[in-house]
Amino acid sequence: MEQFLRTRPHIVVFGVLLGVIVIYWTSLWFGCISDDYTVIGAAQPEHFHVLNAFPAGSGQYFRPLTMLSYAMLSWVTDGFFHQHVINLSLHLCASFLVWRIAQQIADPKWALMATALFAFHPAHVTNVVWLSGRADLLCALFLLSMISTSMNSESGIGKHMALSLFALLACASKEVGIMSTPVLFCWLMFRTKIAVTWRLLIGPICVTMIWSTFVWNQFYDGAPASSFDPLTLSSLTLKWVYLVLSPFSAHFTKINFARFAVLALFIVAVLAWLTWSARKNTLRFSLVWPLLIAPLLAVLPVFVYVNGISDRLVTISIALVAPTIGYLLQWFAESRARTVWALSICCCVSYFVASMVGVHTWHRGKAIERLASQSFLDYKNTLSAHKQPVLLTWPGSFKSAPIFSNDIAAGLHFAEWRNYDWRSPPIVVAMVDSDIENPSISWRRLDSRRFLLALEADQGHFNFGRLNQSLGSSLKVGDWEMSVRALNGYGQVSECLITFDPSFDYSRFEFLIWSAGKWHKVSH
Repeated sequence: MEQFLRTRPHIVVFGVLLGVIVIYWTSLWFGCISDDYTVIGAAQPEHFHVLNAFPAGSGQYFRPLTMLSYAMLSWVTDGFFHQHVINLSLHLCASFLVWRIAQQIADPKWALMATALFAFHPAHVTNVVWLSGRADLLCALFLLSMISTSMNSESGIGKHMALSLFALLACASKEVGIMSTPVLFCWLMFRTKIAVTWRLLIGPICVTMIWSTFVWNQFYDGAPASSFDPLTLSSLTLKWVYLVLSPFSAHFTKINFARFAVLALFIVAVLAWLTWSARKNTLRFSLVWPLLIAPLLAVLPVFVYVNGISDRLVTISIALVAPTIGYLLQWFAESRARTVWALSICCCVSYFVASMVGVHTWHRGKAIERLASQSFLDYKNTLSAHKQPVLLTWPGSFKSAPIFSNDIAAGLHFAEWRNYDWRSPPIVVAMVDSDIENPSISWRRLDSRRFLLALEADQGHFNFGRLNQSLGSSLKVGDWEMSVRALNGYGQVSECLITFDPSFDYSRFEFLIWSAGKWHKVSH
């Protein structure tokens, strides 16, 4: 087996890439999910401008290369299939580059294992499935391309220009690209002479400094960063490490702290045991530690400006740490080869299964979205012309798959008119997050402007985003206010009171609730 891996590694790499295609094959027909409607809408010829904001999330992102990639394909085809093919292709290319880099610092056997761990990692599912996740895929690809180029033995102006170009492309894909210089420095510092290292860094340093200055002053208008304390930073760092190393999807431990603690302690115990067993082996710390620190440097902008972390935000970090994992596995294997090989195989299988489950979850979530959208359009056709629908609830997510998030209006308009230029979206009040496909909601209309909604404890919870989830807390949004009446065992909202303003013209609206897989009219 080992001889085969040494002589024909390309065949095994092809098998790994084929496994990636198997995982994500069904996602090619998903269409748009969540932020995708606004992102693809902004990329249409009538709306696109290279200096416009990337409209996902808060809309305060400058990612011109990512937006240009959407726009160029939108000019050629109206469908979403080809957009999904691009996302999958980017992940395949990144996986191949991980192998190219890993085989230069580890034996082929462990380089291939590191490639499989990266390619099958469940944290990539959202970025590959969501069209709006392309920013992370592009940035990871260009950072890996920069590292691969830096390890090339050739020298000359071509290498300097290539490093600068990849740094620029990474910055233009996502803000994390501004960390390309320290990441490159970590890879160069112990592989080349200091003088050579600094010469190779001159181009990327100039590119990232100019780019950062332009973006900060022109796009963000010099806005200050989010504030965070050392405790928050430590918490985010620990969660980041867990998401990178965990063989399970984030949803597995999303709201169960005991499960998270047990799994985290198990991972720590296994790593500690392997480290102790390999303590007498020769470890090139000069190679390992900078390469493990580099991915953390790459995620620091996320900590500072997003003030949070999730599985979809660690793709770039995993890409940067993956080649080093190959070397660490090789070091561990010097004392316990069979154990390390068996654990690695188990981890790969776990990653593969978790990713398959993640894609299937999105498939079911997309099916619920289509059902809710079509049912809504059918119900809307029965309303009189002077009536407008108010959706008191909407299926916000299924397991770890947010169905519409803040882009319900765009999705409904596209389902009805097949374009992105929506003008009169329906009013949507509460999102329902659930681990079951069609949770049942009980409701009572207390008077003309007050509605009491309730979910069973095991049916899910109401998601109001910024609402402080404590008894008695409330949130005012537009013409209505939401108040928390009860919490479930996980501290999430299970009962709420929705109160509309007295000035709200109830005669013009029809109130609907999505419950048990269909729309219900809420009468007096």
